[in-house]
Amino acid sequence: MSAEEHKAIVRRFRDERWLAGRLEVADEVLAEAVTRNGEALGREGMKRFIATVRAALPDYRSETEALLAEGDQVAWQYTSRGTHTGAPFLGVAPTGQVLTIAGTAILRLAGGPIVDIQDRADLLPVYQQLGLVTPSGPVARQTRAATPRRRAPTPTRPSRSSRAARPPAGSGSSRSGSGARSRG
Repeated sequence: MSAEEHKAIVRRFRDERWLAGRLEVADEVLAEAVTRNGEALGREGMKRFIATVRAALPDYRSETEALLAEGDQVAWQYTSRGTHTGAPFLGVAPTGQVLTIAGTAILRLAGGPIVDIQDRADLLPVYQQLGLVTPSGPVARQTRAATPRRRAPTPTRPSRSSRAARPPAGSGSSRSGSGARSRG
């Protein structure tokens, strides 16, 4: 198959399966034993994965930033968006937030169907959008600087200087309360 034919299969996978939700397209474009990120999901597992994402983000849409093909591989750079109003996503109940997921997938085809998907989605921004992780960087530092901090309580252990002034335990020397010392 040519590079253009491989790209056409990936476009169909995106347009008809991911975007339109047509389950039967998976039977035509995915191999029975398709793997995703090294996990043998199989065609039925990929159908469930896509259905889970689409259930959490009912208005799911995706834009292709780049689609490149060489040999039996197609690189697909995408930005997907959807409003989290459906089912839980990443263990979080619906938030009403519009989630943006950017990533790149390398799909390998074998004589037609997709046999392997290496998908690298940037999930840190998604975790931040869901409130699972706080942002970092200049904006977060400004926010933290504006937030009053509470000081930790002072430890109750004696300081090193006061520990050094005490005689070792069991040495037999003690200080009397009068402050008198015996001189020899």
